[in-house]
Amino acid sequence: TPGHPVTAYACADTSQEFTPTFQGDYATRNPQKWVAEPAGDGFRLRNAMTNQYLSVIDSGYLSRRPNGGEKTAQGTVAQLPFDVTVNSHSVFTLTSQASSALDVSIEREGDEAYPKTALSGMNRASLPIVGDENWGETVLKVSVTNKGNKEATKIHLTPAVSNSWKLANGPQPIDRLAPGETRVVKFWARPTTEFGEATFTVTVSHSGEKTVASEGLIGVCGPRIEAKAVAADSVETRWEHGEESKATDGDPATYWHSQYVDANAAKLPGTDNARKWPHWIDLKIGDGSAAYDVCAVTYTPRAGNGPKASGRAKDVQIYLAGSLDGLKGQGDNKADAKAQGNPVLVTTLANTPGTVDIPVVGNGSYLRFRGTSAQDDVAKTLTDVMSVAELGVRIGRSN
Repeated sequence: TPGHPVTAYACADTSQEFTPTFQGDYATRNPQKWVAEPAGDGFRLRNAMTNQYLSVIDSGYLSRRPNGGEKTAQGTVAQLPFDVTVNSHSVFTLTSQASSALDVSIEREGDEAYPKTALSGMNRASLPIVGDENWGETVLKVSVTNKGNKEATKIHLTPAVSNSWKLANGPQPIDRLAPGETRVVKFWARPTTEFGEATFTVTVSHSGEKTVASEGLIGVCGPRIEAKAVAADSVETRWEHGEESKATDGDPATYWHSQYVDANAAKLPGTDNARKWPHWIDLKIGDGSAAYDVCAVTYTPRAGNGPKASGRAKDVQIYLAGSLDGLKGQGDNKADAKAQGNPVLVTTLANTPGTVDIPVVGNGSYLRFRGTSAQDDVAKTLTDVMSVAELGVRIGRSN
């Protein structure tokens, strides 16, 4: 009946079916199904039999039958028809009551990891690698803190990784932790064959309790190597600080921008082609004297939207050569954008912010990044220009 109190019991024998002649202790053997319905940041709980909702009575006004007009006390948890409930008393949040004496957190050291095979046959010490202080591994620093008031002993940390990643070390023990003490345990992980995102999970066991924490992992094909922009089809330095060097200066807030006069004029002093596709920018890998196995190009588009997004390329081609002269004739015909030469990759970029790795398979000491169209959301009067916030090169042998 409306206003009837609801009492929670330990799970009963739900195999018991109701029959008209069933006799028993209804106080403890009357299990009912309740439906959890999402509501705002919580749930409403509806009795599947009566279609009434769990609610906290907010006054002593409600009388319920058949109990001689007995009023339901304020603060009682009861079932009520939906039209007499209010959200503040009938929408509940579910909170775990589990508690552990141990607090567990993870700090990831090294944003990217790559397979051991990536640099097979190369003298790593001689490579102009950028960053990569952990030599291709991700270090997971697991901090375990005893937040209780008693010494904790026999603590076990069991790590796990997903998506074909491999751990350099296995389960680790902590013999004892004094109240308030923190111990840091390190694990090393790297991908074997698969790249992209994965998850590191550690289960900390103590006195029958288990605490689980996780941290994301990022796998790449190989380390980044020094690369500098050395040429472009054009640069805009009248209305932008758009020199090609800005595409490899390590600052995503600066960018290379192809030449233009303003948003409406296509003809430029000394040339009729600067506002025509294709556009391109050339990079020297290392010092340009050695060829490398390139496995990816890291690309950061210019941030913003509308006019501030001008130049974000959509359809691109990537070329590799043994010299800067070797890139000549590779897609640089302004009169025919379809004459693309011999790219090692032809692809369409997703219109997403942030840095992405574009997989490439090829060998060379110079690289050309060429665009032939703009993303759909750039300003309509700026669809024939190109910009790049950052370009980088990864090297690595494919598995």
